[in-house]
Amino acid sequence: MTPFIGDDCAIRWSEKGQWITGRDAVIARIKQLLDTSERVELEVVETYPKGALVLNERIDRTTRQGKLNGHRLSGIFYVKGGKIVEWSDYAM
Repeated sequence: MTPFIGDDCAIRWSEKGQWITGRDAVIARIKQLLDTSERVELEVVETYPKGALVLNERIDRTTRQGKLNGHRLSGIFYVKGGKIVEWSDYAM
C-alpha cells in the first residue's frame, strides 16, 4: 500500500477522528495498525472512480487478541499523480 501514499498525504479514518498528515506519519499509523492486529482484511465491495476522486465501499475486518471486529465504510480518496493525497473514511 505504501507506494500509493503521496508525500503530502492526509488521512482520517473516522469522520470524527483527527487528521494524520505527511507520508511518514501516515505510513507509521498503517504500520501501527498492522503491528497491533493478528489479521487485517479489507474487502472492497464497490469502487467508483471519477477523475481524481475515488469512492469505495468496503468492509474492514481486524482481529486483535482473538476478537474479530468488522466495520462497513465508505472511503473517499483524492488521487494526484497516481498517489493518494487525501483519504477520509465514513462509517455506514
